[in-house]
Amino acid sequence: MERFAKALGASATLVGVDWNDRPDNARSFIAQNHWSYPVLRDSSGAVGNAYGLSGLPTTFVLDSSGNIVETLRGPQSVASLRQALSSVG
Repeated sequence: MERFAKALGASATLVGVDWNDRPDNARSFIAQNHWSYPVLRDSSGAVGNAYGLSGLPTTFVLDSSGNIVETLRGPQSVASLRQALSSVG
């Protein structure tokens, strides 16, 4: 994910969301994986629930207006993420 985030440059922004996790666990995971992109916290799970999150990992691709244009469930590859971004018009 880190390599993908850096490869995006100015074309898109990758944002992680820590959904229903303890802060110390999330911080450890982020540090261990050397993530430098923003990671937001959804401690109550309310935002994930509003988006219909049913399991992890789930990737939402949003357009510039914040509309979901693609939902990817399960682990993703760079190729699948690039393909999903190509659907954003």
